[in-house]
Amino acid sequence: MAAPMISTAFSPGRRRPGVQPANSLCASVFLGVLSLLSICGPAAAQDSFSADVVLVVDTSRSMLEPGMDPERTSLLVSKLFSDIVPGKLAVLRLMSAGQDKDAVGMVQTGEFQPCREDPSQNCSGYTLPPEKQRELAEGRIRVGEKLRPQRGSAAFKSELDQHLEPVANSSYFGYSFATAGSIFEQNRAEDPDRPQVLIWLSDGRAEDWESAKQTLKKLQSEGVGIEAIVFGRGSTDQAAEAGLPRRTTTGPAELMSAFADAFRRVVRAPFRADSRVSAKPRFSMKPEIEEAWVVIFGDTTLSRASVVGPSGEVLANFAEDQQPRAGAYKVAYLSKPTPGDWEVRASGGGADVSYAVIERSSLAPFLLEPRSVIAGVPSTLVVALRSSEGGADIRPADLGEDVKMEARFEGQTVELRDDGVAPDATAGDGRFAATITLAQPGQTTVRVRASNSFIDRSNEGVIEVSGMFRYTGGPVALDFGSLKAGEQACLPLVFSAEHVGSVPLELKALEALPSGHALELHAVGGATRPGGEALLIGPADEKQLCLVTERRAPSSSSDGRRWAEIRMRGREDAEAAVPLELTWQVEGLSFWELYKWWILGILGFLVLAFILYGFIKPHNFPRELALIYVPELADLEDNLPQPIRSWKGTGKGWYRNAQAYLTPDFRITGSKKGALVSLEAVGARSVLVKGLGGGLYRDGGDGDWDEVPEQGRRIRGGELYRIGERGPFFQTATRMGR
Repeated sequence: MAAPMISTAFSPGRRRPGVQPANSLCASVFLGVLSLLSICGPAAAQDSFSADVVLVVDTSRSMLEPGMDPERTSLLVSKLFSDIVPGKLAVLRLMSAGQDKDAVGMVQTGEFQPCREDPSQNCSGYTLPPEKQRELAEGRIRVGEKLRPQRGSAAFKSELDQHLEPVANSSYFGYSFATAGSIFEQNRAEDPDRPQVLIWLSDGRAEDWESAKQTLKKLQSEGVGIEAIVFGRGSTDQAAEAGLPRRTTTGPAELMSAFADAFRRVVRAPFRADSRVSAKPRFSMKPEIEEAWVVIFGDTTLSRASVVGPSGEVLANFAEDQQPRAGAYKVAYLSKPTPGDWEVRASGGGADVSYAVIERSSLAPFLLEPRSVIAGVPSTLVVALRSSEGGADIRPADLGEDVKMEARFEGQTVELRDDGVAPDATAGDGRFAATITLAQPGQTTVRVRASNSFIDRSNEGVIEVSGMFRYTGGPVALDFGSLKAGEQACLPLVFSAEHVGSVPLELKALEALPSGHALELHAVGGATRPGGEALLIGPADEKQLCLVTERRAPSSSSDGRRWAEIRMRGREDAEAAVPLELTWQVEGLSFWELYKWWILGILGFLVLAFILYGFIKPHNFPRELALIYVPELADLEDNLPQPIRSWKGTGKGWYRNAQAYLTPDFRITGSKKGALVSLEAVGARSVLVKGLGGGLYRDGGDGDWDEVPEQGRRIRGGELYRIGERGPFFQTATRMGR
């Protein structure tokens, strides 16, 4: 985004436009804004009502032009806000290079150009760095704010004279709206339920409209109410584009009407009236009004004002002020006023002295009918808008605007109508109707909501929902036939009963079933067993009774025995139950049928273990066991020992220890055929040597040769053996070497 150029007057002695006398336009603007102010109500009398209001005032030099706001009516409006608004109040002016250049980080360009608001003057140019633009657009830097310390602060009102001085040479509202958003966000954290309203007083022409529009939309999405007040010959196009209510200042009567409507939207007040005092001084105060404001506005000659009604005279001294050339206002506040005709009286104020009345009542929708229904049976829901449960029905004609009435219950929403079309009895009588069907017995909460442009209220009512179930027939016989343990059988459950609506039916056991046997009731809502939850079942819902058996269930039989009944939960009388006489033949499983998979599994495991153990149990030759096998004794010195495990076929087998055989051709093999000597691994480090028919001798030392027993002997490393009487010879070793 290009950095905006902000200009400030180069010539300090700029002449202001000619002063125009106060006129009816000022009155219109002022009274219209007063209507909006009433959102907050009188602080002293309304401690329970608190609002969060931000007033954005156009302080550009163009507002001094004739037909705009040369009388500075906006200043008087701001002071009125300070006098009467309870809660939070902030008054924002436009950003000005002369006032804000240091606070917002403006950089002077060194160039001079004609001022936007007054081309006859030269202004020095300023620019905003991009990072400062972002901070301003996001509300992280607040511009032009003045926060009221407390209601009616004289010091605050005095400071507004300078704060709202129309000296800005541009109309950048986007940054002001962002500042308002930051204020609202901060206040929302303190009290999220407090209504928030932004009032925009201007000529309707924001120079930064695209960014300003986006900020306004963001505020609206956050629940902020926005009212745009366009002065005199200003434009309403931008306000219309943003979807804002368009308030113009074309005349006192028209503006009083528009602002009265705007005010009641914000406070959700159902009734209003406005007029010139000279044309129609009387207005009607509706019954059960909680509070009312009467705003009287005229020129500065307005010296006294009051309202007179059935309960006497009330002076308009709740709030008052005046501004030279702008006019004067007086406010009367009435708490719980007496209904009837009231009259506005004013001394002075000029020929166009006017008034607006806002009557607030906490209207809410109330459930009138029905109080009780039968589940599943259609009934007519009737709701009326009232100020209290026992109050009079408020007709749409009394409000001047249609009301949308909705009811929410059991997860569904229906719209109620007051148009005389069935089920509504009479059009426009204030009683809204719709046809509903409640399905769940018990207490059902119905939430009703009434809404239009100035009402959005909800309320709750409770309807007792009962179902009807009466059975006078005999027992229902069901034959499940023959089944084996572990199986289940289901049969349709059909009986004739007086059944209206969905009622809670449960399965109740009359006798304990054999072990491993269970009964289940199945319906649209699921399944239940004796002692479980009841099912909501309607007259047309299909029902099934199931006999469920476990695999370990013993053999059993039943011949029309009354094991259980279907009963409406919460009732103990005989007509609330359907007796069930059940027949079945259950054949228990044999030992083999019950345990065959266990047996087969165990056998399979044993076979697998046996196979695996056949490879684990046998012994291998020690890795370090080697021998020298030669034909002559003298050849031992010329040969190196060879590891037995290096010879093919000498490893262990399935349930067979490792074996090696010495053959006549001086080889070591795994085959016994024709072998002279056998070696067998009989332990982790133990080897048995045997002769195979030709005699085997061990060198005993000193030239003696000891014959090896027929069953063999365990060899040791370094031993010398002779095969037969003359050889060949072999010597064992425990490592590669002798």
